[in-house]
This record gives sequence, C-alpha cells and structure tokens, in this order.
Amino acid sequence: MKYLIILLLCFSTAHAYEIQQSDVLKKIAAPYNAAIAFYPASKNILYVSDIAKAATETLPASTFKVPHALAALDSGIIKPDEVFKWDGKNRGRDELDRDMTLNEAIKVSAVWVFEEVGKRLGQDVLNVYVSAFNYGNKDISGDYPFWLIGNLRISPVEEIDFLQKFNTNYFRLNQTAVRYVQDAMLSGSFKGCTQYAKTGWATKDGSGWYVGYYECPDETYYFAVRVAIDSPEQLKLRQQLAEQAADVFIDQ
Repeated sequence: MKYLIILLLCFSTAHAYEIQQSDVLKKIAAPYNAAIAFYPASKNILYVSDIAKAATETLPASTFKVPHALAALDSGIIKPDEVFKWDGKNRGRDELDRDMTLNEAIKVSAVWVFEEVGKRLGQDVLNVYVSAFNYGNKDISGDYPFWLIGNLRISPVEEIDFLQKFNTNYFRLNQTAVRYVQDAMLSGSFKGCTQYAKTGWATKDGSGWYVGYYECPDETYYFAVRVAIDSPEQLKLRQQLAEQAADVFIDQ
C-alpha cells in the first residue's frame, strides 16, 4: 500500500479546461442524442457536442475497469501475470467462459474477474484510489458490479480528465501498472496514430461508452463518447461516433 499516501497527496479537482461547444460535434451527435467530448491536449480546449450533456453524469459501465485495474495493480493486490480461474458459470460468451489474465479481462470486459478483483481490494482501499483519481462522483457504494448497477456516476468531461491524468501518470502510480493497463487498452490505429480505448454499456441506464485517446506524432487526442444503447445491435455506434469525431480533429 506504499502508494496510497502519494495518491492522497495527488488528489485534485478537474483541470480548468476551456470548454467549447463544437458545431461539428453537435452535428455528429444530434441524430443519436449522444454526448461527445474531444480534447487535443496541447490546446487546453475541450470541445463538446453539448455542454450540458457532456457534464451530465451516468453509470460508467466497463470504462471503470481502467481505474479498477490500476488500483489492483498499483496496490500489489493483483500481480500482472496472475491467471484468474474460471468459476465454471456459463455467461453465454466463449471469450468470458475461460481462465484469463487481468489484461484479457480488460479487453473482453469480464465482469466476473473484476468482481473478484473488488473482493480482494476491499472497499476501503478502492475508495482511496477512486478518491485520489477524482473519478466522477467517487461513490462506489452499492451492490457489485456497482459500475453497472450501483451509485457511481461520471460524465464525458470527467472521463477525459481521468484519462489524461492516467496517461501522463499524474497520479504517480507504479509505472508497470500504468503500462500494463495501457497495453490492455491498445485497440488499433487511426490516421497514423495509435489508439487506446475502452468500451462500456450499462443496461440499467442505457449508457453506451467509448473512451480513450489517440497518440499521434505531434499531439495526443483524448475522447469520450456516450450514447444511449437499447440493444447489442447498436453497440457499434460508440466506435463509429468516436471515429467521426477523430476524423474532424486529427489531420496526419
């Protein structure tokens, strides 16, 4: 737990971004009643499709696996090479019904693995990390998986604030933990940039998320897309909206 004191010292409020509503992002988001936030890091201007929607908090769904994994690895409670043994329950997806590492659990959004991670961490330790990360409303109370059915809430603007601090290691976490989670988020390339991302879908409130960042040669672009999802067939909208937004800002 040697990093917990450092984390508490790092506690801070969100960056004082200049937030601007973008007509282009509004046009992209409008047909789907979505909220899109896009942040070119060097400009210190956070562009949003709608200021009110981008500041509205909803369930984070599996985007919470990023801070959850960081807490587990940084605290030393979970080892990077540990394999979680499948509990034998059939969850209807072959990629979930097997033994896996934490890296794989992040990639396939294995809720059962993170329920085990949460049990080992305990609420007190996880509370310290979530507070230090200033993650959304910081309320991890409620039944597991609380990121899907509990009281934790976060906005697109807050997602970007967390992602930038994580990517630049503002929190002074163990570098091995940071690199491990970054590797798990690696999801391809776009216009010569490397993309890191995490999906999420909370059926309780319909929040469909796609958050992450593009590492480009001369800039880092952070993004958060939230769109109401009613069925699995709509899930592809999350990535599609993110790519449309990226196409506006990234010119490589």
